[in-house]
Amino acid sequence: LLPVDYAVYSISVVDENVVWAVAYDRTAGVPVAVDHIIKVLRTIDSGASWDVFDVTEAIGRKSFDIVAFNQDTAIITTLTSGDNGFVGGVFKTENGGGSWTQKSLGYTGSVWVRFFNQTDGVIININSMATTNDGGETWLPVPSANIPVFQTDEYTLISTGTNSCQVIGDHIWFGTNMGRVYRSQDKGLNWEVFDSSLGSSATILSEAFKDTLNGIALDISSPITKFSKTANGGETWTNVSSSPDLRIRNISYLPGTTSTLIGTSDISSNPITAYSVDFGETWKVIDENIPLRATQFISSTVGWATKSRISSSNQAA
Repeated sequence: LLPVDYAVYSISVVDENVVWAVAYDRTAGVPVAVDHIIKVLRTIDSGASWDVFDVTEAIGRKSFDIVAFNQDTAIITTLTSGDNGFVGGVFKTENGGGSWTQKSLGYTGSVWVRFFNQTDGVIININSMATTNDGGETWLPVPSANIPVFQTDEYTLISTGTNSCQVIGDHIWFGTNMGRVYRSQDKGLNWEVFDSSLGSSATILSEAFKDTLNGIALDISSPITKFSKTANGGETWTNVSSSPDLRIRNISYLPGTTSTLIGTSDISSNPITAYSVDFGETWKVIDENIPLRATQFISSTVGWATKSRISSSNQAA
């Protein structure tokens, strides 16, 4: 379905039948090649068949994230880099991926896109953000005064767009490379930042919340992944003392369960898929052969995962 070296960075599961994903060539480099093409995948029959679309309207860019509303409508983030610095933009399709229209331009929102319902959403790139209340047709910048200042050399790092920024209700969270967690409780308009218990050198690559209070974050700054939990929406955190001897990079919560998590690693030399039924206290390995990247579940039994990188021409996503 995808060319060699393409990787699916984000997946959006609408229902049991409709799933979208976005991919780009991991060798695209910096600056991004001027002829690089973002690929969007879509199934409307539970994966029995897939459509793959070239987003030629965003040529010369890559994409980290996608959110889909139904089988016809989806939004992707885009980012490129060159002599004039970074340029981003949000593109939207309303005809099932056949064509795309740019809805925003600039550095704002070139990494994550999240929606809280069918109309209200936010796009994020570090402290450059914008919100929409019309389904992504128009975007208004979030005032800088509403966003706690990032520290020197502080940034966000993603393995997947899907698992590095989480939404529950009107709440949204993401972590940084300095062990801090940003939170908004009003759909991305106003933000707070909190120190995690993982330390100021922790790289919080992924987090998962099962409600607006209870969440878990992981730190990949050391060979063994470390976990930290919150019971008050991210305001305070406590380290999980029994962090396993595993290199988990992405976590997702299974809705409809009490405390079940899925953990994956996209490191080809040390892939791992594991699960926890006690919200990260203990883990059991499922597979140690396939590097997986993004995961998303819509129930306790229905979910999707994407492969880390396409390494041969006969592989699917």
